[in-house]
Amino acid sequence: MNIQMNKNQEDFLIDSLLNFTKAYHKSVGMDLYQCVLTFLNTPLVMNNVLRFKTLSQLVGYCISQNPDFVSDIKERAEESKSLITHLLGIALVRQCLIFDINEQVVTALLNDDCHFNYDRKSYYLGNLFKGITYRDFLNILSGKKHKIVVLQKDSVGKDIDFSFFEALGDITYYNQTEENEIIKHSLGAEVIVTNKNHITSEIIDQLPDLRLICLLATGYNNIDIEYAKAKGIKVANVSGYSTDSVVQETFALALELIEHIHQYDQYVKQGSYSLSDSFSFFEYPIKELSELVWGIVGLGAIGRKTASIAQSFGAHVQYYSVHGPHNNESYPYVDFKTLLETSDIISIHAPLNDKTYHMFNKSAFHQMKDSAYLINVARGPIVDEQALSDALNNHEIAGAGLDVFEKEPLPSDSPLFMVNNKDQLIMAPHIGWGSKSARERLVKEVYLNIEAFFKGEERNIVQ
Repeated sequence: MNIQMNKNQEDFLIDSLLNFTKAYHKSVGMDLYQCVLTFLNTPLVMNNVLRFKTLSQLVGYCISQNPDFVSDIKERAEESKSLITHLLGIALVRQCLIFDINEQVVTALLNDDCHFNYDRKSYYLGNLFKGITYRDFLNILSGKKHKIVVLQKDSVGKDIDFSFFEALGDITYYNQTEENEIIKHSLGAEVIVTNKNHITSEIIDQLPDLRLICLLATGYNNIDIEYAKAKGIKVANVSGYSTDSVVQETFALALELIEHIHQYDQYVKQGSYSLSDSFSFFEYPIKELSELVWGIVGLGAIGRKTASIAQSFGAHVQYYSVHGPHNNESYPYVDFKTLLETSDIISIHAPLNDKTYHMFNKSAFHQMKDSAYLINVARGPIVDEQALSDALNNHEIAGAGLDVFEKEPLPSDSPLFMVNNKDQLIMAPHIGWGSKSARERLVKEVYLNIEAFFKGEERNIVQ
């Protein structure tokens, strides 16, 4: 492109670039500016830009109208280097752009104090480009789709539909992926979707195309977050999708422990009730929630809803958090020692971290009431399973309900299988989040996380 132009033409192009930069919403690389300038100077593009919702749609239309569109754009973009340098230099002098170097590439960010003439088309073009890198742009021109790999499709159940993900790009599904298969399955992927796979620094180093890790879960302790951040890779999780389901599981476990429905069911089904001379049978003591103190560890969304429902049953609710008391909380906060010593039921709804690992250990069980029950629907390693087994066998607590374990699936040699009175311990295979509605919400949220990422938006990014 020839840089000889009059003042009006020059100002118009600078304003157009500034409009684009404002809509793009983050630093623009010099290589991308070259392509943008070419678009701004292409009537076929600018006369039709407002008709389309995505850049891919716009490019597709232009190709349909001009078979040489791609080669023309690439050729003219190369020729525009001097012109873009000239225009951006003027913008710099006017203090409209702030320049920086990101990953050895010169980038520019709009100075918020800069004033320029609004141009609808160039601003709209910036929106179409939002989140699209130079590499993405080249892929769009060549017709390449985003490559997405789902590593653990069956981890959310075989009854959940993923087919709508195909609108996002080129999708590859693996029902399960073993740890030694992660690199092989993920090569070339921009996005990987996983649940429990460990994505380590070593794995990240072998995946140069990786830009986003999406978790089919809330917890992300299986991802090397800091290393991903250092490599410019985003990590997105999903929270809140299973609140109702997990709370429901909490009360299913609690009510089974204090009502003994399973034992009474067996009493009837095995024929003992039919042989009885009494219309009732009270061998297993039944407690009322209204006479119990319910202690909650972790007062997030799940903990708070559990507290509300427990309170509606008439239970006295108290809570403990490793982060201390919450502001303006309606439930009394107690220290951990008090929680252990005074609670009849303790349910765990806290994340796993250095402060909660083996929080419930030998010492904790020793401090609990011998009539108390423990429920864990959060993370398995919060409970020392050997200590729990010993506490049940030594009658230090009355019972426990577990939906999560230190290792999953539960090893056959787990100390939990050594509990003498099997009725004291109820175990479920990590199904608290397992309602179909919750799992459908989870998958939909992951879809929206990926969609937002491709639009240049940050949704549920944990770092």
